[in-house]
Amino acid sequence: MERRWDLTEGNKPLLAKEGKFYVSYLNKGGSITIKGVPEGATYHWFNPKTGAFADNGQTKAGGSFNAPDTQPWVLLIGERK
Repeated sequence: MERRWDLTEGNKPLLAKEGKFYVSYLNKGGSITIKGVPEGATYHWFNPKTGAFADNGQTKAGGSFNAPDTQPWVLLIGERK
């Protein structure tokens, strides 16, 4: 994993193993767009306050993601093992 803020619009926090796995922490929720995310990858939203996972799905062209609300969220893209 490498720090890859350059892959996001607006230089938002991002750790990436490009093409495989991505992690971003959004302190106040909101949205993030990540360049080059492969289509069809699994993503999950993790709430660090509760320890629970929320919305999940498959990535689409454009790489845009919207947090469930304005609380802190961690976006995980790729397979969890």
